[in-house]
Amino acid sequence: MGYIFFRMYVPRFIEPTVADLLKTTPVVILEGARSVGKTRLLARLLELGTVDRVVSLIDPTARAAAAEDPALWLRSLGDSFAVDEAQLAPGLPLALKQRLDRETERLRCVLTGSASLGRTGLGGSDPLARRSVRLTLEPLSEAELGGSGRSWSVIEQLFGGEPISGASAATDWRVAAERGGLPRYRLLAHDLRPRQVLDDIEAIITDDVLPGERFDRRIAIDVARHVLRNPAGELKVVAIANELGIDARTVNRYLDVLERRFLVTELPNLRQPLKQSARSTAKAYPADVALSTAYATASGRQLDHEQVRGGVFEALIAQQLRAHLGWTEAGGELVHWRQLRSGRYVEVDLAVVDAAGGLVGIEVKARESAKAADFAGLRQLRQMHRARFRRGFVVTTGGSAAQFDDEMWAVPFAALGDPAWWGLPRPAEMSELPYASAPPSSPVANGAPVARLVAYLAPADLQSAVAGDPRQFARDIADGLEGLHGRRVTLVEDDDATPADMPDESHGQAPTLVLVFITPRFLSDKACRAEFTRLIDEAVRTEGLVVRPLIWIKPRNLTMTEGDPLVDRLGSLRPTDVSEARRAERDSVTYRDLIEDVANELDVMWPNGRA
Repeated sequence: MGYIFFRMYVPRFIEPTVADLLKTTPVVILEGARSVGKTRLLARLLELGTVDRVVSLIDPTARAAAAEDPALWLRSLGDSFAVDEAQLAPGLPLALKQRLDRETERLRCVLTGSASLGRTGLGGSDPLARRSVRLTLEPLSEAELGGSGRSWSVIEQLFGGEPISGASAATDWRVAAERGGLPRYRLLAHDLRPRQVLDDIEAIITDDVLPGERFDRRIAIDVARHVLRNPAGELKVVAIANELGIDARTVNRYLDVLERRFLVTELPNLRQPLKQSARSTAKAYPADVALSTAYATASGRQLDHEQVRGGVFEALIAQQLRAHLGWTEAGGELVHWRQLRSGRYVEVDLAVVDAAGGLVGIEVKARESAKAADFAGLRQLRQMHRARFRRGFVVTTGGSAAQFDDEMWAVPFAALGDPAWWGLPRPAEMSELPYASAPPSSPVANGAPVARLVAYLAPADLQSAVAGDPRQFARDIADGLEGLHGRRVTLVEDDDATPADMPDESHGQAPTLVLVFITPRFLSDKACRAEFTRLIDEAVRTEGLVVRPLIWIKPRNLTMTEGDPLVDRLGSLRPTDVSEARRAERDSVTYRDLIEDVANELDVMWPNGRA
């Protein structure tokens, strides 16, 4: 772990697309990976008045009501609403269709899901066909991270713009490759630890995001590991099956599982096979490049390793293009091209096909400059698809933009994130190199103080099988503070540092709240005892500091104060007993009640009443 900064909302370029679609389409389905920003986007749509109400099926009460009588529950939401994690109510799409049959003209809604939703219910067909538009919220693109807040599309520039020849940039693409685009990874103020990403992958696979779906977790993880370790590789199902010692049909099933959870994405071949499945010639990419980088780093291979660099860089480029396709006005599809010609294969890494069938090829080279030989595959593509071919680009890690013939250019990775590379105006507030700029190092965003919420626990409890997951509990409290009370917080977690080591630049600007997780190990650890005593003393002297002890595992000697001044002081603080949360399911009423109780306490105790 480490310092985690949940900064202010990064405007998503797909936001106006959703709003525009709702003017003419009753249902917009917005799918995407867990923690990609769907919930925050819905909150933004609510703020803008695009929808009148947002309800989440993570809430057990709402989920129970939706399962009991979907039609009645839908009527209770009004005519303009959004449902988050809608896949948790399998009967919702069919009930929504029935309502649409009667109220198409006035009903407008957004459904989001962390797994594919709404494709079953009418004999396997989609109940919302012709009534809905499906979009995918991809991880944050470099263009969105630039901070302009104004939507622009590199897809449109690839088809119709011209890069400025001679422009150059010295950028480190590794920042984007290591952190990816999921907000919880990209907005960290410290290096992302591979273990954090790998733990998240296993958690996502384990999550029951599709009610009733059953599979072997171990096989799913093994298949995910194989695919994510080989980004931009061909999906050789038989080879995966042989390596894992399972049937090829099983591999296909688990690839579907991973895709439904938005861990893996496939790009089909532009030239569809005649007697083979589309998957047999597809290439596989991580839904977020940080997933593949984490596997490489955990195995001791850095991004400059010859077996890592090319695939990861291509996955990064594909990720940018997928994101831009989400809000491009003309739409389109991202594919790759590989074809047998004169006894040998010719190929191009990526290609974009627009709605009219036009074709732009993209060759990816993980080095600083391009050379004439790099365009060989693109020229073959042009020759074989002359009527459809529009342009070809070689994308490099850095260097300059240059034109090689009337339809061929070389551009650096930077051109995918900065409109100035295409002669478009760059907003004054946009940083010079948005894709390479460091993440925010202060929890004060745009002058608005954001409280620090510090999770502090005994180091021995971090790796303990019996200690549960207090870190997740702290994350959920941070979410509860914002969701219930509008209190924006920066959650600080660190395995190695104590609160005394943490930066104090926010003192006098933003309050700090420290959650101390009390366990038997905590009370027996001399360093923890000393630090807790220091924190209590400092809280008395400092207006902007609140220390809130939580009983995570109840010590036997908690009421035996004689001879233990720390336990005596702890009792005077009236710690909150949250020990039931350690064993409770995260979506249980017990767990959520405890989160709400602590969030409510912290709201009342908020230092100086500052937001």
